[in-house]
Amino acid sequence: AGAAAARLLDAELDGLVHETRAWKPEAPASLIADLQPGDALVGWLGAAELRQLANAQAQGPGTTLVFLSAQLAPADKTDLPLAWRKNARWISAHSDPSRLYGKGVIGLTPWAQHMRLPLDERSLMSQIYAATYYFADALARMRGSWNREYLLETLENADFDRAAGSAYVSLSLAPGQREAAKGGHLLGFAEPDFSQVVIIGDRLTP
Repeated sequence: AGAAAARLLDAELDGLVHETRAWKPEAPASLIADLQPGDALVGWLGAAELRQLANAQAQGPGTTLVFLSAQLAPADKTDLPLAWRKNARWISAHSDPSRLYGKGVIGLTPWAQHMRLPLDERSLMSQIYAATYYFADALARMRGSWNREYLLETLENADFDRAAGSAYVSLSLAPGQREAAKGGHLLGFAEPDFSQVVIIGDRLTP
């Protein structure tokens, strides 16, 4: 996922001054060597790789901002030094942890307990719960009239504001659309102690 995202970003930045660097487990600090305060670092790294990089240079990467993938290295699951937490921003299509642990408890926790599923990976489980909930709800509303087009139409008219959808920033479908989660936002650690993950800025839309 990280390699594919890096290739897409590289194509989008065509014509702009940028440099693509490969991850080297034996020399993690080489990824951020010679970076200047005005540079921006985009790292498609997993949680283990990010921790290895941060431990190799605990004083920070030397850039003003660091953009990371919340899917590959969730902010609340990554133990970073303070210098990194101050400047790190996570690109995410999913809710911030406070909403996920708050509104998500209404449906996710009882469902997981009933299904005897662990909640160690709450973000992933909340996505699975949303998919199964809305699919089951659509099937129930079809009342035995099983066909593909009617299923898609029923999903298009689903109530995506329910607690089951709390895993995502927003969900919506319209005729012809086949991807419900189309928006996102930036997450970061809030001042003054940079210990709580919060939403930074406005919602991002394609």
